[in-house]
Amino acid sequence: MGWKTFKMYARASYGVKISEREAKVFRSKFFKAYSALGAWHTRQKKLVNAFGEVRNMIGRLRRLPDIRSNDGALSSMAERQSINSPVQSLASDITLLGLAEICGTATRKRQKYGISEYRIKVYGTVHDSILLSVHQDDAIKFVPKLKAIMENPKTLEKVFNFKPSVPVVVDVSVSRKAWGKAIEINFDGKWRKQIRSIINEKN
Repeated sequence: MGWKTFKMYARASYGVKISEREAKVFRSKFFKAYSALGAWHTRQKKLVNAFGEVRNMIGRLRRLPDIRSNDGALSSMAERQSINSPVQSLASDITLLGLAEICGTATRKRQKYGISEYRIKVYGTVHDSILLSVHQDDAIKFVPKLKAIMENPKTLEKVFNFKPSVPVVVDVSVSRKAWGKAIEINFDGKWRKQIRSIINEKN
Protein backbone atom coordinates (compact mmCIF):
# COMPACT_ATOMS: atom_id res chain seq x y z
CA MET A 1 0.00 0.00 0.00
CA GLY A 2 1.05 3.57 -0.54
CA TRP A 3 2.08 5.76 2.40
CA LYS A 4 -1.34 7.46 2.61
CA THR A 5 -3.18 4.14 2.84
CA PHE A 6 -0.57 2.83 5.28
CA LYS A 7 -1.14 5.86 7.52
CA MET A 8 -4.92 5.29 7.56
CA TYR A 9 -4.54 1.50 7.94
CA ALA A 10 -2.25 1.86 10.98
CA ARG A 11 -4.79 4.06 12.71
CA ALA A 12 -7.95 2.14 11.74
CA SER A 13 -6.59 -1.36 12.35
CA TYR A 14 -4.17 -0.85 15.23
CA GLY A 15 -4.98 2.55 16.73
CA VAL A 16 -1.47 3.77 15.85
CA LYS A 17 -1.23 7.39 14.78
CA ILE A 18 1.70 8.26 12.53
CA SER A 19 2.56 11.40 10.63
CA GLU A 20 2.88 11.67 6.85
CA ARG A 21 6.65 11.84 7.22
CA GLU A 22 6.74 8.72 9.41
CA ALA A 23 4.53 6.80 6.98
CA LYS A 24 6.87 7.70 4.10
CA VAL A 25 9.96 6.74 6.13
CA PHE A 26 8.48 3.39 7.23
CA ARG A 27 7.50 2.54 3.67
CA SER A 28 10.92 3.51 2.34
CA LYS A 29 12.66 1.38 4.99
CA PHE A 30 10.41 -1.58 4.19
CA PHE A 31 11.44 -1.55 0.53
CA LYS A 32 15.10 -1.16 1.50
CA ALA A 33 14.85 -4.15 3.81
CA TYR A 34 13.25 -6.22 1.03
CA SER A 35 15.25 -4.86 -1.87
CA ALA A 36 13.93 -7.23 -4.56
CA LEU A 37 10.30 -6.41 -3.81
CA GLY A 38 10.19 -3.10 -5.68
CA ALA A 39 11.50 -4.73 -8.86
CA TRP A 40 8.92 -7.51 -8.53
CA HIS A 41 6.13 -4.93 -8.16
CA THR A 42 7.33 -3.24 -11.34
CA ARG A 43 7.43 -6.59 -13.17
CA GLN A 44 3.87 -7.45 -12.12
CA LYS A 45 2.57 -4.08 -13.32
CA LYS A 46 4.29 -4.57 -16.67
CA LEU A 47 2.78 -8.05 -17.02
CA VAL A 48 -0.77 -6.94 -16.28
CA ASN A 49 -0.47 -3.94 -18.59
CA ALA A 50 0.84 -6.15 -21.41
CA PHE A 51 -1.48 -9.16 -21.03
CA GLY A 52 -4.37 -8.09 -18.80
CA GLU A 53 -3.71 -11.01 -16.45
CA VAL A 54 -1.20 -12.47 -14.00
CA ARG A 55 -0.43 -15.94 -12.62
CA ASN A 56 0.80 -17.19 -9.28
CA MET A 57 3.82 -19.46 -8.89
CA ILE A 58 1.89 -22.67 -9.62
CA GLY A 59 -0.05 -21.23 -12.55
CA ARG A 60 -3.37 -20.00 -11.14
CA LEU A 61 -4.64 -17.32 -13.52
CA ARG A 62 -6.17 -14.00 -12.48
CA ARG A 63 -7.68 -11.96 -15.31
CA LEU A 64 -7.71 -8.21 -14.66
CA PRO A 65 -9.61 -6.55 -17.53
CA ASP A 66 -9.96 -3.28 -15.59
CA ILE A 67 -6.33 -2.55 -16.41
CA ARG A 68 -7.68 -1.33 -19.79
CA SER A 69 -10.25 0.95 -18.13
CA ASN A 70 -10.23 4.68 -18.76
CA ASP A 71 -11.18 5.10 -15.11
CA GLY A 72 -7.89 5.69 -13.29
CA ALA A 73 -9.22 4.26 -10.02
CA LEU A 74 -10.15 0.97 -11.70
CA SER A 75 -6.87 0.61 -13.59
CA SER A 76 -4.91 1.42 -10.41
CA MET A 77 -6.86 -1.21 -8.52
CA ALA A 78 -6.05 -3.77 -11.24
CA GLU A 79 -2.36 -2.93 -10.85
CA ARG A 80 -2.59 -3.48 -7.08
CA GLN A 81 -4.41 -6.77 -7.66
CA SER A 82 -1.64 -7.87 -10.03
CA ILE A 83 0.69 -7.69 -7.02
CA ASN A 84 -1.63 -9.03 -4.31
CA SER A 85 -3.38 -11.85 -6.19
CA PRO A 86 -0.34 -14.06 -6.92
CA VAL A 87 0.71 -13.93 -3.26
CA GLN A 88 -2.71 -14.38 -1.67
CA SER A 89 -3.83 -17.06 -4.12
CA LEU A 90 -0.65 -19.11 -3.56
CA ALA A 91 -1.31 -19.12 0.21
CA SER A 92 -4.86 -20.26 -0.51
CA ASP A 93 -3.67 -22.95 -2.95
CA ILE A 94 -1.17 -24.37 -0.45
CA THR A 95 -3.93 -24.45 2.19
CA LEU A 96 -6.33 -26.31 -0.10
CA LEU A 97 -3.69 -28.76 -1.33
CA GLY A 98 -2.76 -29.55 2.26
CA LEU A 99 -6.41 -29.97 3.19
CA ALA A 100 -6.96 -32.32 0.24
CA GLU A 101 -4.01 -34.41 1.41
CA ILE A 102 -5.36 -34.57 4.96
CA CYS A 103 -8.81 -35.62 3.72
CA GLY A 104 -7.41 -38.02 1.12
CA THR A 105 -5.17 -39.91 3.50
CA ALA A 106 -7.98 -40.07 6.04
CA THR A 107 -9.88 -42.48 3.78
CA ARG A 108 -7.00 -44.94 3.32
CA LYS A 109 -5.03 -47.14 5.71
CA ARG A 110 -1.32 -47.27 6.42
CA GLN A 111 -0.45 -44.08 4.56
CA LYS A 112 2.81 -42.29 5.33
CA TYR A 113 1.14 -39.87 7.73
CA GLY A 114 -1.36 -42.38 9.13
CA ILE A 115 -4.17 -39.83 9.34
CA SER A 116 -6.70 -42.66 9.14
CA GLU A 117 -5.61 -43.70 12.63
CA TYR A 118 -6.97 -40.47 14.07
CA ARG A 119 -10.46 -39.24 14.74
CA ILE A 120 -10.65 -35.92 12.92
CA LYS A 121 -13.36 -33.80 11.38
CA VAL A 122 -12.71 -30.86 9.05
CA TYR A 123 -15.18 -28.00 9.43
CA GLY A 124 -13.89 -25.62 6.79
CA THR A 125 -11.32 -23.04 5.80
CA VAL A 126 -10.99 -19.32 6.45
CA HIS A 127 -8.57 -17.69 4.01
CA ASP A 128 -5.31 -19.58 4.69
CA SER A 129 -6.51 -21.35 7.84
CA ILE A 130 -8.16 -24.72 8.42
CA LEU A 131 -10.67 -25.33 11.19
CA LEU A 132 -10.88 -28.92 12.40
CA SER A 133 -11.50 -31.01 15.47
CA VAL A 134 -9.48 -33.98 16.62
CA HIS A 135 -10.23 -36.37 19.45
CA GLN A 136 -8.20 -35.33 22.49
CA ASP A 137 -6.60 -38.77 22.74
CA ASP A 138 -5.16 -38.33 19.23
CA ALA A 139 -3.98 -34.71 19.49
CA ILE A 140 -0.35 -35.33 20.51
CA LYS A 141 0.28 -37.60 17.52
CA PHE A 142 -1.90 -35.76 15.02
CA VAL A 143 -0.77 -32.14 15.50
CA PRO A 144 2.86 -32.58 14.28
CA LYS A 145 1.66 -34.65 11.31
CA LEU A 146 -0.86 -31.93 10.43
CA LYS A 147 1.91 -29.32 10.54
CA ALA A 148 4.19 -31.48 8.35
CA ILE A 149 1.51 -31.92 5.69
CA MET A 150 0.53 -28.25 5.62
CA GLU A 151 4.14 -27.07 5.35
CA ASN A 152 4.90 -29.35 2.42
CA PRO A 153 1.86 -30.71 0.55
CA LYS A 154 3.15 -33.46 -1.78
CA THR A 155 1.06 -32.13 -4.68
CA LEU A 156 3.09 -28.90 -4.85
CA GLU A 157 6.17 -30.72 -6.11
CA LYS A 158 4.68 -33.86 -7.66
CA VAL A 159 1.95 -32.17 -9.72
CA PHE A 160 3.00 -28.54 -10.03
CA ASN A 161 6.78 -29.10 -9.95
CA PHE A 162 7.07 -26.31 -7.41
CA LYS A 163 9.35 -26.26 -4.38
CA PRO A 164 9.25 -23.00 -2.38
CA SER A 165 12.60 -21.23 -2.21
CA VAL A 166 11.82 -20.15 1.35
CA PRO A 167 10.40 -22.31 4.17
CA VAL A 168 6.62 -22.44 4.51
CA VAL A 169 5.98 -22.21 8.25
CA VAL A 170 2.56 -23.18 9.58
CA ASP A 171 1.21 -22.07 12.95
CA VAL A 172 -1.00 -24.51 14.85
CA SER A 173 -3.34 -23.38 17.61
CA VAL A 174 -5.25 -25.71 19.92
CA SER A 175 -8.25 -25.24 22.18
CA ARG A 176 -10.38 -27.64 24.17
CA LYS A 177 -13.42 -25.37 24.04
CA ALA A 178 -13.64 -22.94 21.14
CA TRP A 179 -11.59 -21.84 18.13
CA GLY A 180 -11.64 -18.26 19.36
CA LYS A 181 -9.80 -19.36 22.52
CA ALA A 182 -7.14 -21.41 20.76
CA ILE A 183 -3.53 -21.10 21.97
CA GLU A 184 -0.63 -21.19 19.51
CA ILE A 185 1.65 -24.17 19.99
CA ASN A 186 5.35 -23.43 20.42
CA PHE A 187 7.17 -26.15 18.48
CA ASP A 188 10.55 -24.80 19.60
CA GLY A 189 9.59 -25.55 23.18
CA LYS A 190 7.87 -28.35 25.08
CA TRP A 191 4.93 -28.56 22.69
CA ARG A 192 3.68 -31.96 23.92
CA LYS A 193 3.41 -30.62 27.46
CA GLN A 194 1.67 -27.51 26.13
CA ILE A 195 -0.94 -29.55 24.23
CA ARG A 196 -1.55 -31.81 27.25
CA SER A 197 -2.04 -28.75 29.42
CA ILE A 198 -4.67 -27.37 27.01
CA ILE A 199 -6.44 -30.74 26.70
CA ASN A 200 -6.55 -31.24 30.46
CA GLU A 201 -7.79 -27.73 31.19
CA LYS A 202 -10.97 -28.08 33.25
CA ASN A 203 -12.48 -24.56 33.14
